Amino acid sequence: MHKGLLTIATLTTLALAIPATAEIFYDEARVIATQPVYAARQVPVEVQECGYEQPATPNPVDPAMLGDARAVDPGAGLLGALDQDIELRKAPAEVYRCRMVTRMEAKQELAGYQVRYEYTGRVYERRVAQHPGDTIRVSVGLSASQPGAGRHRAHARR
Repeated sequence: MHKGLLTIATLTTLALAIPATAEIFYDEARVIATQPVYAARQVPVEVQECGYEQPATPNPVDPAMLGDARAVDPGAGLLGALDQDIELRKAPAEVYRCRMVTRMEAKQELAGYQVRYEYTGRVYERRVAQHPGDTIRVSVGLSASQPGAGRHRAHARR
């Protein structure tokens, strides 16, 4: 129990003795170039498809139609009724039909912008979701470093 408290106290002292490693602030950087970036995406598209096709079955004969045909020409008799029946049963060779079908098509969509910007004499590049305009907001992190290392690092934020 005593040893556990000593460990916690030691760790707390060490944590307080270590200075903050970085300070972050925001600044504006000048945009040098902006290039839109597109990505292909498959989207469903409804299209009308038309053409000639063979009917699946011959046209059915309505018995009432046979009766009407006989009423028009009562002298035609059984042979006339059969001729009329054959004519009614003949299906057209082809029928022109249209239907709606769903097809997948590739569509180019704007995915963001590749931005090149200058901050403190150095050029950086980053992809962002929205067009930045003439300037871009950057977060700048400052930290103590070894001699000869860079003074700071800038990252674009949108």
